[in-house]
Amino acid sequence: MMKCRAFRTDLSSDQHVGNAAGQRATPLSSDRASFQIDIACAIGSCDGQLERMVIPATPALPKNREAAAATAPTGDVVAVDPSATMRDMAAARCAALIRDGRVEVRDGTAEATGCAHGTVDVAISVNNVMLWNRPAGFAELFRVLRPGGRLLLSVHRHVLDVDPVQLVDDAQSAGFTDVKLSVRARRFNSPAVELIARQPER
Repeated sequence: MMKCRAFRTDLSSDQHVGNAAGQRATPLSSDRASFQIDIACAIGSCDGQLERMVIPATPALPKNREAAAATAPTGDVVAVDPSATMRDMAAARCAALIRDGRVEVRDGTAEATGCAHGTVDVAISVNNVMLWNRPAGFAELFRVLRPGGRLLLSVHRHVLDVDPVQLVDDAQSAGFTDVKLSVRARRFNSPAVELIARQPER
């Protein structure tokens, strides 16, 4: 059973959160593993350079695999989703990485990831924040992130039921700092609402 840490990406430049969630991230360091967590993982992908990442258990290949690719060789990804169907889809697409111990798919939500306090490097949420109890979800992700850990969140504007600025308020109320919000116009879909936040260094 893997310890529950989550992934951290190096977003020193202003990358789009949506892209960051589906692209390879910079390794944390050469001397420790990386852990990522994915919230609502049914459409993600599975490949490894961060320490530990927690991400949604999405069935689509790109997110869970690339989250794994972003972890260090000894890092891992935890994908959580409350839907057994979505978890099964993600597990089928990530079977090889699961066998290698690089990805774990588990029952969970943004409000209850099952991760220990301060063990995650990066938490990713793509198109599911509208389903959260937001104060509880932001509080849980703040709890599991290690000092300096990052939260990456992206959602289609048309499915978000609050003003995007409310996400900033929610993140800051949970304790996050360096909160950055962007609303990026897209040609074939509603704008992408993208938020990056940091667990303060101690």
